[in-house]
Amino acid sequence: MKKIICVLAALTFLFTSFTPTSALAANKKKAKALHADTYSFKVKSEDSDDYNLLNYYTHEYNDGDSFTHSPLSYFIEPDGTFTLVYAEKDYVRLIRLKGSNLKKKDELKLAKHLKYAVGATVDEDGNYYVAFDEPKGEYTFGVAKYDHNGKEVGIYMYKITDDPDDPYHGNHATLGVTGGNFAMCAKDGELVCYFGQALNSYPEGSSWTYQTSGVYAFKTADMSRIYDYYTFSSISCDQRVLKTSEGKWLFADLNTGTPGFMMEYSGEKRYEPFHVKNLRGYWTSAGIGNVLELPQGFALVGYAPRDTVEGKDSELFIQIIDKYLSYNVSKGEVRMTVNGDNRYGDNGIIWLTKDSEKRICGCNAALTDDGNIVITYSRQISTNNERLVYVTVVTPEGEVILKETEIGYLLNANEDIIYSNGCVYWATGEAKDNKKGVITVYKLNVEKRSNLSFSYKYEHKYTGKQVKPKLTVKFKGEKLKEGKDYTLTYQNNTYVSYSNEYYETFARMIVKGKGKYAGLKREFRFKIIK
Repeated sequence: MKKIICVLAALTFLFTSFTPTSALAANKKKAKALHADTYSFKVKSEDSDDYNLLNYYTHEYNDGDSFTHSPLSYFIEPDGTFTLVYAEKDYVRLIRLKGSNLKKKDELKLAKHLKYAVGATVDEDGNYYVAFDEPKGEYTFGVAKYDHNGKEVGIYMYKITDDPDDPYHGNHATLGVTGGNFAMCAKDGELVCYFGQALNSYPEGSSWTYQTSGVYAFKTADMSRIYDYYTFSSISCDQRVLKTSEGKWLFADLNTGTPGFMMEYSGEKRYEPFHVKNLRGYWTSAGIGNVLELPQGFALVGYAPRDTVEGKDSELFIQIIDKYLSYNVSKGEVRMTVNGDNRYGDNGIIWLTKDSEKRICGCNAALTDDGNIVITYSRQISTNNERLVYVTVVTPEGEVILKETEIGYLLNANEDIIYSNGCVYWATGEAKDNKKGVITVYKLNVEKRSNLSFSYKYEHKYTGKQVKPKLTVKFKGEKLKEGKDYTLTYQNNTYVSYSNEYYETFARMIVKGKGKYAGLKREFRFKIIK
């Protein structure tokens, strides 16, 4: 039986003691600003064609369309090292940081094969993978594998081909990475890259550029190509890819084909949980923060216009989708979006912000050790792209346990965030000139934001009798006592939980606080299996 431990922090946060009065008061107050520790260091950043690659850079195509790329990739290695990767003119630089103060441990120079390094990741064994891109080059895409010492041990380079086994074969003059995102994940002997790509000369002889999603997958042992994974989205951006606990690759993006947000198991199941009004007219008004695996399915975190008619400034939302990609588990807003003759009904939308004076223009999300979801997002506060950054924390059910809390003014602060040991990390690069630059790593402690936590096992075997999972409740690390501090009741906890591709049934556990915890009420789902 697969064991999934679900630990849920709840109800009280900030800096107050837990009583019914103080807890309610804390929820009504605007949260105090949090401080993100910063670690900056100067780096060499040689130019390429008189352009510093540490800057955000763009690709331009036949019709003048341009797509922005982030210059930095970063990840947490299996041993806990925080690692940065970025391109210079003649090689790729990899910098490893160590300790809680993120001091430089060492750095490597990796062989560079095309002009841009568009993504990097690490596998369970500490091998590195860097993806390259060069629009209109002889080779337009490539991925190299390096061992932990920086030695290149494998490479794949893509050249336009007429191979019918290649899903991207044909008369396309260029397959360049576009869309501003490049998602890649190495796990269980496979590497999957998911990104937006420009298909020039479409149709043949035309100068028009058409963009779709692209999937390139490899066996990490020898970097041989895998053709089994494929998904299609028109005008795809904000790509995300993850390998689920059941061994499936899940793809997600924002696209005009839906138009809106899409999730898909390659070749198996496609689901469109959230639609956006006339996406072509609101390119900057919607985006994916992340897709995260939960015990009950997946969390889609993003931002989009709340008004389905006028497409007004965007708000932050979360939806919980079942693992079969069939329906929305979360209880939230139901709405209808109309695009021409098409009508889309969406439900389970939990809005985390509302009536924003400044539009949300970027967000990201990560899972904590407690199973909660940390979300960072930025609001545009001026016309020169200046952004004010916030953090919020929600439970896997979408309940807010840390309201919108200001972090501060941080340039380019809708970068990916990574969670490790109670903190979230992200990094930005800033070019000073064509030879020098500064990298800043941000570290925000989110572990202290939740005083009350719950933990229990999600799946249990059928016994023919009532199943009553053991629940651990802690306040500031101290274990509370059932009967004295809270009571437990159960529902539907005798029979096997039923599931198919359309719906699932669950057993439930209801927690009610007593004494000084009166007013606390939480409901948790669990699953009974044969």
